[in-house]
This record gives sequence, C-alpha cells and structure tokens, in this order.
Amino acid sequence: MPTSHCMSEGLRWKWSPATEKRCAEDMCPVTPSPQFKSTKKKTRTQLFDETDPSTLLPADAVSNLTDQPPDLVALIHELRGTLRELCVDVKAIRKDMDSFQRRLTGVESELSAVNSSVAKLSGRTDILQAAQRQDREEFRLASSDIAKLQTRITELEDRNRLNNLRLVNLPENAEGGDAISFLQHQLPVWFPSLANREPVEIEWAHRVYSSRENSSTRPRRLIFKVLRYNDRLAILKAFRQPGTKIVHDQAHLLFFADYSSVTVQKRKAFSSCMSTIKQKGIPNFLLYPAKLKVIINSEMHVFSSIEEADRFIKNI
Repeated sequence: MPTSHCMSEGLRWKWSPATEKRCAEDMCPVTPSPQFKSTKKKTRTQLFDETDPSTLLPADAVSNLTDQPPDLVALIHELRGTLRELCVDVKAIRKDMDSFQRRLTGVESELSAVNSSVAKLSGRTDILQAAQRQDREEFRLASSDIAKLQTRITELEDRNRLNNLRLVNLPENAEGGDAISFLQHQLPVWFPSLANREPVEIEWAHRVYSSRENSSTRPRRLIFKVLRYNDRLAILKAFRQPGTKIVHDQAHLLFFADYSSVTVQKRKAFSSCMSTIKQKGIPNFLLYPAKLKVIINSEMHVFSSIEEADRFIKNI
C-alpha cells in the first residue's frame, strides 16, 4: 500500500482514507472554532508545564522513532533537547515573575502607606496654614493695637509736658543757686512784652542734658515748667517774633516747647526743610505734633511728611 508524509505531524504514516482526510484538513485553511482554540491553548500550556521530553511529542511518534531516518531522529532529539531547555527557561521566567509579582505587591503596599502618610501630612499642613493665617491676623491686630497705645502714650507724655519750656545755650551757673528766681527776673528783661503781664509763676526749673552732648563744651539745657499755659504761649510768641534775638552773657539763647522724645524726633525730621525755606525768607513753623506750616503770599500750606515739603520747596 502506498505511503505519504503528513505535513502537520512531520512523520511517515500508512496511507488510509482517514489519513487522507486528516492531511486534507491540515492543508485546508479552515477557521478553528472557539472551543478548539481553548483546547489548543490548554494543551500548549500543559506541554510547557512539564519537563519530561516524552510529553512534548505524541506517544506513537516517540515509539516509532526507530523506523525513521537517522537525520530525522537526530533532528527530533535535538528538538526535544531544545524544548527541554525552553521548559526550564520558562519555569525560571515564571519563578522570576512570581518573585517580581511579590515585590510589586510589596511596593504597592508601601506606596499605599506613603499615600496615607502624605494625606495625613497634607491635612496637618492645612491645619498649620490655617493656624498661621490666624496668627498673622492676630499679629497684625496686635501691631495695630501697639501702635495705637504708643501714640496714646506719646500724647499723654506731651500733655504732661504741656506747660514745659526748654532754654538752650544759657551759660553754666548763670542761674546761680535759684533757677526759679533767676527766670522770673530775667523773662521780663528778655521779653519786654511780658513786663505788662502778671509775673510768670514757675513751678520748677533744673538743668538736663543728653548723654550724646559733651557738657564740658556745651552748656546743659535748662527746663522749667510754668503754672499757666497762657504764660507758655506768651513766651514762645514773644521769642518767635521777627527780629527777636535774646543774648545773655554773650550767649544767644533759644526757647523751645518741651515734648516727648518720639515727638522731638518727628519734628527734627523737618529741620532741613525749615532751614531751606528760612533761607528764602518764607515764614514757617511747626504745628503739633509734627506738621510744617508755610505761609506764602498770605496763603497757608501745611505738610505732614518730609516728601510733600521737599516737593513744595522745589516748586517755589
């Protein structure tokens, strides 16, 4: 009986109608059914799950190897060795994949823990930011209250010094041992406009000096307090009259109102502006607490800041 080679098996079989039908099916591109695909996939998985080379080929093919040409037998044995190595490699890959899967699961757990920690930190950060905003608002309010209190304290101190006057450049020991009597006698002499008034009553008088001044080269300032506020105004008004110059023992005397240190610093800031305006022959003086008043052509200008005064001076 004639023989033929089936292309799907690669082996020699006896010719029969069943063999012819099987070879025809292998040569014909028939679309396999889904059930056949599932069975084929399962069979392949089972083949690669085993390491026994005898399961990699059909049992009848293994038993009939003795009837095949030596070249084909050698090729089949080589193929079995290759498949065995592939099976070992597949098992190693699967082992590595299992290890990788376990590590990946661990990484996912760690990431989940990190996400949980980040969520907690984010919540705490929100709480801290809200607390910081509240602290800033409280600090702003506290700073505003402190500024108001400082202003109020300065005003109270200035009110307490309301009847005080400072006498500058009076030579040392010129007042002798009784500064009050000296001032009561000299004030009408220095300011004739006070001679027609009631005698100026003085509560106290004494020398003061700043630590920055050298008492050996410059006389200490004399500060005194009058009983009546009108007397203070009369003395300052007489001193500010144009052309008034008070001299005692060849010393040019100056009279100033007595203010707190904060108010004095604010008023000193206008010194350069006042000097420039005075050189131009324009009347100017300071208002309480620190405002510059300038009179030009019977028109009054008041400046609360040095910048405004500087801009005005440049346009004169």
